[in-house]
Amino acid sequence: MATPQLNPLTGIPMTDQQKKEAKVAAIKSTMGGITKAKQAEAEQLGKVAPQLQEAYGKQAGATKLGIQSQLAQQLAQQEGMGAGYNKAAARQAAAQAGLSTGMALGQIGVQSTKEVATAEQMAQQAKTEAAGQLYEQLTGEQKLDKEVQEGEKLAKVNLTNAIDEAINTTKGGGNDDEELAVQNLMNKYEELKTDFDNNPQKKKELLQKIAGIYKDAIDEDWEDLDDKTKQFLTSNGFTSADWDEAEELDY
Repeated sequence: MATPQLNPLTGIPMTDQQKKEAKVAAIKSTMGGITKAKQAEAEQLGKVAPQLQEAYGKQAGATKLGIQSQLAQQLAQQEGMGAGYNKAAARQAAAQAGLSTGMALGQIGVQSTKEVATAEQMAQQAKTEAAGQLYEQLTGEQKLDKEVQEGEKLAKVNLTNAIDEAINTTKGGGNDDEELAVQNLMNKYEELKTDFDNNPQKKKELLQKIAGIYKDAIDEDWEDLDDKTKQFLTSNGFTSADWDEAEELDY
């Protein structure tokens, strides 16, 4: 025999509906965690491209300054070698420096464009995945909520059928067995105790029907209730005031 699953808060065995609700809560929590992780990933990847652009900008600036510094050193060394040589050497050094700078910055620019484009593509893909996951989470939660609501409706229908069955089996075409009906209703509660306890409205309906049948066919006074029925009613929170309010039920 399988061990019943207990409610961690109350220690009472869980109904099928409660098990479903617990499972739904766990699934929702998991889906929400996945969505948050995807959104965090998208946010982090969205920062990569600007960081790369900033890094490559600094690299380009440093490269340009480095080449200009080399040029300045060359020109300084050539000052004592004659005006004619100095001019020619300066032009040559400047041209070489310009070419070197252009090539260096060009290579940095190409590499920057490739890596920034890749980073932007990854960020957009992650953003799209995060949006898709959020949609799946929301639609999934709606579907789960619908299933839970349908389960709750079904549970109430089943309890209604159980109450009706307990009474209908005692009908005899003018020769109803009201005492058996009262006993059947008490038995049905014990059989489906957890379900009734989790549906206060249906539990109240069952208690009212017991009181109504008893008042109509057995005895109207609360004081004259047999010990078994009174014990059953009072143990389930049904008071003499509830008894007075209950309408007689002639089924």
